[in-house]
Amino acid sequence: MPLDPFVMPVAVPVPHLLEVMHVAHRLSASQGFVRRLIREGKLAAIRMEQRWRIDPRDLEAYIESCRTAHRRPDDDRKSPRAAVRTA
Repeated sequence: MPLDPFVMPVAVPVPHLLEVMHVAHRLSASQGFVRRLIREGKLAAIRMEQRWRIDPRDLEAYIESCRTAHRRPDDDRKSPRAAVRTA
């Protein structure tokens, strides 16, 4: 079935994409660090017009993966250094 040229297609909402400098600011890091994350495949990005664009949902997923990667099962217990020694 051919498409009718006079009917506009339904627009799919596109999330606002972030530029490298915005992501760097959010992470309190350099733009080079953000580009390295993209190059290493740790942060998903899209190349548009010679610039990288990052979906905010992908940035949140990266941040969450960093949180869970550094969390240990025994983090709820007090550290041995916090205990007071009695001699």
